[in-house]
Amino acid sequence: MGIKSSIIAFALCATTSLSAFHTNGKEFVNYVEKNTHQITQSAQARQPKEIEKLTAEMLQNSNDFHNFVLLESNQFIYNWAREDSMKTAEYLAVLANHIKEKQAFFKDLKNRRKDFNLSKQCQHDIRDIQDTLVSMQSQVQNYINLTYKGLEAKHLFNAFVNELNSDNSPIVLDDYWYSDDLDDKTLFISSKYISENESDKIFDIEDQLTDSLLKFVEMKSKMNMPNLPKIDIFDFNAVSKQHFDRVSVI
Repeated sequence: MGIKSSIIAFALCATTSLSAFHTNGKEFVNYVEKNTHQITQSAQARQPKEIEKLTAEMLQNSNDFHNFVLLESNQFIYNWAREDSMKTAEYLAVLANHIKEKQAFFKDLKNRRKDFNLSKQCQHDIRDIQDTLVSMQSQVQNYINLTYKGLEAKHLFNAFVNELNSDNSPIVLDDYWYSDDLDDKTLFISSKYISENESDKIFDIEDQLTDSLLKFVEMKSKMNMPNLPKIDIFDFNAVSKQHFDRVSVI
């Protein structure tokens, strides 16, 4: 029996919030679990036509999720990382683990194609699913890295604020941002106080904050960081990497 009724219609507008991203991701994971379970049952019953039908449905659903959820999320992942870095990382971890499992499933199905005399079209669909999963891997890993860059930016900004407060500094920091280019290691800081009172000392303030940043980086390198899991090619130890090496005040 097919499971077309379980295929969700991914709406572009449904991916604009972190909770919606989680919901769409959960729906996709649930769908694929049901799909692969039914493919397994069809394989045990020696029903190649059913395997072919379910595989075609899986390909369509995977493409929809990749195009309308994962790729569309690219314009929101930055804000989600600032909103709640840990929840974002948690949702991505679920997807990472799921993709790894599905790659193994379809690799095995491809290797057993002759056992069920699967059609050339079905074999082509399996290859397309595998290619889509590889694209998902790359996208999810990029999101993971950006999320941990956002986590470090947040921690650094809070550390700067605490340090200035403890030094009774008159400087007030308002906000921070950073490039979603992972190779750009500049942490940008905004401050109305600096623009109004200390604009002639902005380079000194930048140097002060950059020195603090480098001290935090050195302290971090000496800490026993948690050994976060590596799921297949997905590396969650980006949290231990240095994402910033200078501060620029705007």
